[in-house]
Amino acid sequence: MVNFLPLAHVVTLIAAAAASPLARYQSDPSPSGFNSNTNASPALKAALTGAASYSDRQAILFTEPPNATNITFTFINNTVTDGTGGTIALSTVNNFPALIGTEVAMAVGFVNPCGLNVSHSHPRANEFLTVIQGELVAGLVLELNDGGGGHVVGQSAPVNGPIPQVNVTLSNYTGMLFPQGETHFQFNPTCEPALFVAAFDSSDPGRTQIARNFFSNMPDEVIISAVGNDLEMLDAKQIARFRDNIPTSFAVVMEECAVRQPSDVPRRQCLYTSSSVTAIGNTSSFLDHDKGDDMDETALNELDGISSHLEAASNAVKEKRYFKKARKNYSYYLIAAKRFAKEQE
Repeated sequence: MVNFLPLAHVVTLIAAAAASPLARYQSDPSPSGFNSNTNASPALKAALTGAASYSDRQAILFTEPPNATNITFTFINNTVTDGTGGTIALSTVNNFPALIGTEVAMAVGFVNPCGLNVSHSHPRANEFLTVIQGELVAGLVLELNDGGGGHVVGQSAPVNGPIPQVNVTLSNYTGMLFPQGETHFQFNPTCEPALFVAAFDSSDPGRTQIARNFFSNMPDEVIISAVGNDLEMLDAKQIARFRDNIPTSFAVVMEECAVRQPSDVPRRQCLYTSSSVTAIGNTSSFLDHDKGDDMDETALNELDGISSHLEAASNAVKEKRYFKKARKNYSYYLIAAKRFAKEQE
């Protein structure tokens, strides 16, 4: 025989459940919180920095329980332009005050096809990066400085050359450690987007862009001397051009990018868009006009030559082969075709 609780007891239990903290938390709407596109309130940061105890910290962060706005964060993918390298969204003490005092931070990287997270370092944090979608080639330049003391009496002369680097290809759910202060990069070698998350053991890890920082040295003689005083290789004019053109973005496109293909297919370029391929395909018929009887044999041969080169360049772009060179060749022969047509008028 089943015994039922009296109705009065059931009503009491329901009322108690509705009044419980768990019920309130379950009914709390999703908070908006902070995001990677905004800076935090200076007042909130100052209050958390000055919090003497964890109780004080809680009182600052949770002014209206169960609202969790002050401890939630959204990583926003700002990559809206085709042909860009991607974007890196960071959560640090600058845009997420709840991290103050925690010694943790996080980044989410949206790396587009052929995108490169340029060589950089984090002066105040170790980084553990994990790929959660796609594929990335990660590189780490080792901390070696053989011969850094210069020409020391009694020791062999220092040998110039690059510092060794270690590399690994990271796929889904594989990660790599980048020690604090070490130069590293990540590159997407495929034609598919890649996504990574990275954890830092500092709430203010910092980021140093290696190329941009180096060419920011003043005066120019500092840079020229650092690269060996070879003015034929690097002079003040070239330095000025570098300073003006080195990207400020974390992620850029590597133009000579190639993707992994089956063994029977050559490595091919993937820096293209469907719109550019369509445009090239449509204009490849530019020379398919009536070859009049008044055209001599030399003109016909020249026209056929231009047409075949134009078709080859167009096909190379459509098949994603040698994209940069194909586009250049295509443009050249299209101009030649237009010039030829004008001469025949």
